[in-house]
Amino acid sequence: MPAEKIYMLASFILAISALGYSLYNGAEVGRRLKDQDEKIERHIRLSVQPNLAFGFYYNNEGSGWMLHNTGTGPAILKWFAVTVDGKYLNDWNAFHAALGLPSHVRYQFSVPYVDSVMPPTTDLDYGRLFWIPPGPTAESLKPLSRRVTMEVCYCSRYDECWLAGRDPRGPIRDSCKSPPTKPFRAPRK
Repeated sequence: MPAEKIYMLASFILAISALGYSLYNGAEVGRRLKDQDEKIERHIRLSVQPNLAFGFYYNNEGSGWMLHNTGTGPAILKWFAVTVDGKYLNDWNAFHAALGLPSHVRYQFSVPYVDSVMPPTTDLDYGRLFWIPPGPTAESLKPLSRRVTMEVCYCSRYDECWLAGRDPRGPIRDSCKSPPTKPFRAPRK
């Protein structure tokens, strides 16, 4: 076999080998980049994940229920519900009556509305839902608090949703069931 043909065959084999190596290396780099992108996306999602939690509080300013976002990102509220003895209520006046609180008692309230955004906060005044100033009625809320359940369905900016309120272990991911038939709203006068 002439040297020229051997040289051409060797060049061809070397070129095919280089092409194969380049294709393999490109695929490997693509796989690694995809894996890295998934890790970065997961990190970003976790770095802006909300975490809503209810609590019954009492201190020298009174007593009542609060809702806090202790997560690292904003929570987009989808629905909010309150029950007393397992019965869904549709406003704070019904809540007030269901607990048998005296009609003359003044209270402060807020209603989480659908699609409102709740930022992360440590400000205890920000998350007050139902609050009674200090006094005998505020003291009477402590034993009554066991009869109350609150639920909220909320989502992150990435449409990952959780249901918070009933489960003592905390919010449950991908568990927002349909909202109660009666939406909770501001009381009518």
